[in-house]
Amino acid sequence: MLTSPVPGPRAKDQYNFTDPASRIMKNPTDQGFDQDYNAQVAVDQDSLLIVGTALSNHPNDTHEAAPTLAAIPPEVGTPDAAALDHGYWSPTTLEACAVRDIELYIATGREPHHQSWQDRFASEPDPPPEDANPQVKMAYKLKTAAGKAIYGARKCTVEPVLGIITEVLGFRQFSLRGEAAAAGEWLLVCLAFNLKRFHSLSLVSPENRPWRPSANPIETRPCPHVYFMPVARSRATAASSSAGAGCSSRRSMTSCGVRSYRLCTGRTCTWTW
Repeated sequence: MLTSPVPGPRAKDQYNFTDPASRIMKNPTDQGFDQDYNAQVAVDQDSLLIVGTALSNHPNDTHEAAPTLAAIPPEVGTPDAAALDHGYWSPTTLEACAVRDIELYIATGREPHHQSWQDRFASEPDPPPEDANPQVKMAYKLKTAAGKAIYGARKCTVEPVLGIITEVLGFRQFSLRGEAAAAGEWLLVCLAFNLKRFHSLSLVSPENRPWRPSANPIETRPCPHVYFMPVARSRATAASSSAGAGCSSRRSMTSCGVRSYRLCTGRTCTWTW
């Protein structure tokens, strides 16, 4: 029999006196629990630059897509499509993308890592009926050629960025306490990554650069896919969270390096790099 929660602290409840704004979250690396914040990044697919950041104390990602999308500056533009993992599935995420006219590609559940060749090369299924629920329609969309390409590109855009932040820059925990201070620290970390990335892009020949400077610093061009993903960061561990991956851009939200892919919508948006 279900009972309503009793107001007030219970005898075995715990409280963090040094950083009460943080929350206990599950660590996917060792299945333990740490005192964490949930940090998000939006990454441009072509340049691998971080174009948006967000941070909260929410233990899951069901409400993290909207603030991450809102963090992308208007000068950068809005993504055409978004690819997110199952951790982001919620009415809030669906509404946030619909309001911004973003074509959403989000996993409807966990898929096996080792698919049979029959499943991998199976032909596209028949479209669902018009009155099918959103989850059925999304499952069909992910089985189309465009859906497979956009969602599959997630792994090579934001994952390398988070790996470089933790392994190369060495950022594994927050030094400041409080949600506002941690959010500012996360911005500085992302800024440091972008400066490093800008230096790497400056060494690429102009004809091979994912972006090209022009006389007008604000130019309209086909918008690259941008992908965003959460990474739970503890004061002690700051381990990457595999709970959510998404993306934000007028191409497709995911972590990806498919720079010539243009199956999204063909729209253009304004970028300022």
